[in-house]
Amino acid sequence: MKLSGLLKKEDIFTGCPQSSPGIMGDKFQLLENMSRLILERAGFSPEDVTKAVEAILEREKSMTTGIGENVAIPHASLPFIKEAIGAMCITRVGIDFDSIDQRPVHIVILLFVPKNQFQQHIRTLAGIARLVNEESFRTMIITQNSADDIWDKIVEKENLDGKTNPENGFSA
Repeated sequence: MKLSGLLKKEDIFTGCPQSSPGIMGDKFQLLENMSRLILERAGFSPEDVTKAVEAILEREKSMTTGIGENVAIPHASLPFIKEAIGAMCITRVGIDFDSIDQRPVHIVILLFVPKNQFQQHIRTLAGIARLVNEESFRTMIITQNSADDIWDKIVEKENLDGKTNPENGFSA
């Protein structure tokens, strides 16, 4: 599955944590707020939202999802999620995520995936990691000023990658 298939434009937050209302705080507050926003918007019950927040925070406490190169991909698999759902937060300042390279995170891609779809989960994570692996792409995303601009760059990159190397996509 492509990143553009997981995200909606309205779930791309720019200026985090400094300028986006409701997103301020450390990485745990950021993850909680992002989770609540996308899951409430998607119509999940308050109980399921609470379970999802607990799962994503527990996952982050057990091991950082800061994969290095200024990127974090926090993720959790949940039994009540029927289709993968995600959000993205971009910050030029950076957030301490205890990343494996100890660098601040500028791109946070939050994912919730169905519990019983392990292979899809792994392929989705790998595809996102490939997408953000290129430094020029990360820089381009970080320097965009709006969710629309970020969305356009993601779609453009996915289309380009799909044309040059069909195996580089996110197909499940």
